[in-house]
Amino acid sequence: MLKSIAYTHHKVRYSFQDPFKQSLPRGSESEPGKLSFRQKNTWDIYAMEKGREQLNAEWEKFRHFFKREEIPTKTVLLKEGQISERMFYIEKGCIRLSFNKDGKDITFQFFFEGEGVSSAESFRNDEPSLFSIETIEPCILHILHKKDHETMIESSPLIKQELEKQTFQRLMYYQKLFLSRIKNSPEERYKELLEQSPHILQRVPQHYIASFLGITSVSLSRIRNRK
Repeated sequence: MLKSIAYTHHKVRYSFQDPFKQSLPRGSESEPGKLSFRQKNTWDIYAMEKGREQLNAEWEKFRHFFKREEIPTKTVLLKEGQISERMFYIEKGCIRLSFNKDGKDITFQFFFEGEGVSSAESFRNDEPSLFSIETIEPCILHILHKKDHETMIESSPLIKQELEKQTFQRLMYYQKLFLSRIKNSPEERYKELLEQSPHILQRVPQHYIASFLGITSVSLSRIRNRK
């Protein structure tokens, strides 16, 4: 969800050596509107990389807010119904989100390296979480507490803007997931998962994948055997 901070904390850095400078005409640094189509694309790349550098530098200011922890498999980080006080950024490992429906555990999302996860409504509004957060692999997490999160967004408009952008992207994902559940058959959902997120099929236990697809493990095995 919030990739920039995770990149920062497991030592991945964006760097920019300006390989395009020779192709930019004199004065173009202040007049991007006068560039050719090819030069305009070069300018866009330059601006994008500079923006990433600025964002990573901004995250670095708040490094001390994050606590790095190694977490075992099957650790419940937040229980459904609890009030969320922490956000989690994944350096290594996999996390799932789930909820209880008539005594049945339902998985509805997975998170991996370079992603952040929280129960957003609970975290922001002090409401009971609608779902649980659990590790399904040994994880290395960077944990941010609510009071530090509030200080960070109050201090940095740039980070606040980035978090709002990531929240919007997550809402779009949920919209697509909702439509897929309504429109597509289980076999179509499996094919979509295979094409768009093969890493889930490679790393996540089958019973969680079956739950995510809204089918039983037996049905998932039958679909896989038809491939």
